[in-house]
Amino acid sequence: MVAIVSILSAVAYMNFSESSAVFRDAQRQADLRVMSTAIELYKNKYGRYPEGCNGPGVWSGTAPDYSCSSGNQYIQGIAPEFIPRLPRDPKRNGDNSGYVYATNADGTVYILKVRRTVESETVDYNHAFKSCDADNTASPLTCNRVYPSNSKPNHCQAHNSIFRTSYAVWGGYAVPNLSITHSNYPTLVERGTEDIICEIS
Repeated sequence: MVAIVSILSAVAYMNFSESSAVFRDAQRQADLRVMSTAIELYKNKYGRYPEGCNGPGVWSGTAPDYSCSSGNQYIQGIAPEFIPRLPRDPKRNGDNSGYVYATNADGTVYILKVRRTVESETVDYNHAFKSCDADNTASPLTCNRVYPSNSKPNHCQAHNSIFRTSYAVWGGYAVPNLSITHSNYPTLVERGTEDIICEIS
């Protein structure tokens, strides 16, 4: 009898753990939707994306490795004006995991990422919340490098554990300081955009 109860308890615990992981991943996706809306509302009002607490070109977030100084929010200025409060990952996976955010210096490109905490599924290039877009079959390619090497960033490749366990949303485009008629303009736009969306690992 004790053995049967133990087996049933183990099965119930496994089912509960799996359903909890699914629930947490659903919460992460919902948080990304709500925060991305708040970020776009901020841009509509102020003309640029909000800054991260650690400055442009680096992660700011809830993860200890990317944390803000005391009292600072990891996305500056969106709470409580556009969102009641900034959410935190329901279950982090080490010091370099959790909700993180980055922009370029001009505030024209942002990426918001659930870094290394996806539990109930393996993210691939077909996922709505993939953290990069570098698949050769995807169109258009967001992270297909325009540098001479034309190599995809490592963390944007399907085999990489960061890619497989991260969600993200991003927006905007880099705006080079050149005339729109300049022959290199499209390449510079893509390169500057990828510097944030694809290179901040």
